[in-house]
Amino acid sequence: MVSGLLTETLWGRGDETTYQIVDINTNQYNSANRLTLARSPSPALNLCVRKRLPEGTRRMINKIVQSMADAMAGIKDGSTVLLAGFGSVGQPNALIDGLIEQGAKDLTVAANNAGSGHVGLARLMELGRVRKIICSFPRSSDPVVFETLYRAGQIELEIVPQGTIAERMRAAGAGVPAFFTATGVGTKMAVGKEHREIDGRTYILENALYGDVGLVEAWEADRWGNLTYKLAGRNFNPVVSMASKTTIVQTQHVVGLGDLHPDNIHTPGIFVDRVLHIPYGDPGSF
Repeated sequence: MVSGLLTETLWGRGDETTYQIVDINTNQYNSANRLTLARSPSPALNLCVRKRLPEGTRRMINKIVQSMADAMAGIKDGSTVLLAGFGSVGQPNALIDGLIEQGAKDLTVAANNAGSGHVGLARLMELGRVRKIICSFPRSSDPVVFETLYRAGQIELEIVPQGTIAERMRAAGAGVPAFFTATGVGTKMAVGKEHREIDGRTYILENALYGDVGLVEAWEADRWGNLTYKLAGRNFNPVVSMASKTTIVQTQHVVGLGDLHPDNIHTPGIFVDRVLHIPYGDPGSF
């Protein structure tokens, strides 16, 4: 929150007598803050003044949080959590550990797989915090936790083909409530779903997959929440960011505003709510 005395730029051209006050720190303006002069001293005016603004007049966008507790704040029991990553690549492991520490339970988690070993997502399930898992590959290289829970009837499973789960998330982010696909027709995954024949081919209706919370790993981020990903680390991260009401990001690098070329930004900051700096090295060297 910015308040008190601020340095601002006044600008105007020609014989205009009313000039907009622009905050040089944020490059933003407020139409309620104007200055009227008797006449313009020159065809182009560029002055600096100090003016006291009302409390709360301006906000500086800064989505970077300082702690894991801040990043995880407000996640409720019963939330649907979208988890990015393909196996361990691009997976926000630190944020998963933060969610374990935060304590939310009765969760529905959508991810590429159902975890492996006893860490990360598998640990979250092992602690009894996940009610349902939506994934493409429930059996990974070491699915001992999922298999134990599933055989005991302690966790629900919804299997979704990998392309379909990605498109369900993308549809959610794009405002598309449902779509038809031929994938899954004639299998158990089609049971109970609307079927429709289009141009002689049968399709099934799939609903968009929305998340209350999305956990994402980025390579670079700025304070506005603009993100880049590195190579295969992109995978599900962009669609998870789009489909989630609250998108929480762990990033390897924090860069200055304007350091990311617009053409290189993979996820615009409009989709991001919180960014936590978690540097741990170059995944390519693992």
